Amino acid sequence: MWYWYLIGFVGSVLIALAVGWFVSRQYGVNLFSWLLAPTLYPFIARHILVVGLLILFLTVVKSYTVSVAEDKAGSWLTSYQGEVTTEIVGRVKPDIAATSTSSPSPASPTASASPTPSPSPSPSPSPSPSPGLPSTQGSSNGGQQTVPTATPTPPPTATEAARMDAQLREIRDRIKHHADVMAFFYVNYFVSIVMVMVGGLIAAATVFFIAQTGWNKTRSYVKAVFVVASMWTAFYGLFPPVFQQEKNIADNKALFLEYKTLESEVESYPVTYLTIKNEAKLPKEFITHIDSEMARLGNIALGFDVSKINYQDAINFDKSKPANNNSNSAGTTGTPKK
Repeated sequence: MWYWYLIGFVGSVLIALAVGWFVSRQYGVNLFSWLLAPTLYPFIARHILVVGLLILFLTVVKSYTVSVAEDKAGSWLTSYQGEVTTEIVGRVKPDIAATSTSSPSPASPTASASPTPSPSPSPSPSPSPSPGLPSTQGSSNGGQQTVPTATPTPPPTATEAARMDAQLREIRDRIKHHADVMAFFYVNYFVSIVMVMVGGLIAAATVFFIAQTGWNKTRSYVKAVFVVASMWTAFYGLFPPVFQQEKNIADNKALFLEYKTLESEVESYPVTYLTIKNEAKLPKEFITHIDSEMARLGNIALGFDVSKINYQDAINFDKSKPANNNSNSAGTTGTPKK
């Protein structure tokens, strides 16, 4: 990311040189000597140099901060969701056919991925118990009681297995979506905090010098640095409240964790035939259960608040005062922050 800023800076310098050469050839005005003559034009030449160096410094700090935040966010998400899910969703095409056709349960016949469905167990004369729960059936053979057997849950058919594959693929897509959105707002939130800290530190240093001599007697270079640093701090100070970065991070993190739990539930069902709440379900019932959970979790967690654009509050680090102002203006309709 940082190289784009470097390319932009080099391009701006080349464009400025080209414009200066064109003006010098067409109108006979040597812009280079005009800008490089501080004794004749001190305000323009020197102040442009000071402001340019300050903006370049802040841009370099921002580029480094973005690179660090992106690297950390990617590493954390990869380590949490696992390399397998990351590779399947983010790097290669989804290939999860082997996920739903896992090893069978001990009491059930071998589940096959072939189109031919596995044979269903023979019906018992007694009433069928709840799916997945053992039923105690016994018969006498020569006066001896046989060992009770368990009625196995029928394995998923080919159609049911394909549907669970599609559900797992969609769940992983949503995991990646919420991970990307959470990482995006995390990076911007981290950059906003660092930029406010750096810009506020520079502005505070200039305020110290201005307080010593007063505004009228302060050198114009210090004034220029103070104005640019204050504007920089105010601009990045508005990012968290306007783009609701903290709320968007929290909402997408919650959805990310919910879908990770749902992913584990779908992966474990062919082995356990149980839900995450230890409830036995037939394959058709389990598919319906997953559809209802995806419908419940389905949400695009993005929020913005343009009413927070207030530069007076952007550089006000006293958080109690804006809270009182918001409560007075919004009344009782405001939503408390998490």
